Amino acid sequence: MAFLASCGNKADGFSSNVSSNESADISTSQVSVTTKTDDVAKNEINIELSNDELVLSKNGKIIETLPTYINLADEQFNLSKVLQVLFFDYTADDITDIAVLGESIHGEYVLLYNGMLLENESGIKEDTFGYFGNLSKAQLNEMGCDITEDGIKRALLGDNTECIYNSYRELYTQLARAYHISNSEYMYDLIYADEDEIPELVINKLGYYVYLFTYENSKARCLMDKWGYGAMGNHGYSYFPGTGIYYNNNADYAGAIYTESYMSKHENGEIQTDYWVQTNYFQDIDEDGMPSYEELNTTFGDVGKIEYHCVFDENMSEDDIKKIVDNYNKQELVELGGKYEYETIMLQLQ
Repeated sequence: MAFLASCGNKADGFSSNVSSNESADISTSQVSVTTKTDDVAKNEINIELSNDELVLSKNGKIIETLPTYINLADEQFNLSKVLQVLFFDYTADDITDIAVLGESIHGEYVLLYNGMLLENESGIKEDTFGYFGNLSKAQLNEMGCDITEDGIKRALLGDNTECIYNSYRELYTQLARAYHISNSEYMYDLIYADEDEIPELVINKLGYYVYLFTYENSKARCLMDKWGYGAMGNHGYSYFPGTGIYYNNNADYAGAIYTESYMSKHENGEIQTDYWVQTNYFQDIDEDGMPSYEELNTTFGDVGKIEYHCVFDENMSEDDIKKIVDNYNKQELVELGGKYEYETIMLQLQ
């Protein structure tokens, strides 16, 4: 079941007042949403607040369980009562997101969950939601918005309540606004990774993870969805400007195995690895593919086997792969990461 994105009013069927009993243990509402597979069919989604979790179910079957915790500097707490649930697309990808207005011991908060389509074990894409951020009543007031449906939408969408993006500037402005609300520490950049005239938008928590977006068919396509780096030997991501090729290197076993990946944008989804090269900086005496203690102790630093792999064509020769990779490596390589604070990127997008 895939939710259609909606930015309209209550008549669109994507908002619901949620009632709660006095104990605030359970609050329930029926929410009607339209599926992508059948624009006419209606699916009744039951929403409950139970044991500090927001439970979405259909026909008695739980389809999603979402946390309702809020983190302050020195305290974590949950919603005690849900007042309203809003469905609209504030991440500009044509997949419906959720905004939940509720009460807590520290007053009213809006919890945000972004919608995603992920493949299950059978390869079928299904809806899921990820925790995106929260807004307090005070934060909304600082933004000039009240804690109502209209105020919440205005805070998340600005003046573009119809969610129509006629240019990459309009779309990236919306993405930057939403992600800044999600985390004020994010840094941003516009890069020209491929040959077209439309830049890609980088959103980065420096030293931790990175998002990469492109403007495609008037909506956002996520090419890197919170790709982590900075730990476990992953040094981060780079790109060869104007080529559409992205690069990553990773060192395992304290650098004894060094892997380089060359990636590109495919028809759907995130960027994928096309070629990868593994260099062993040890002598693999027992030929098991991994460095033993003895091998590291006696041969660490020696260049051993170098392997060249093609993901989409297992019959491609290593010599042909090496020629392609060597050609990439002759070109400029630029680190992919955020350079500018929110206010600066918003000026660049005007």
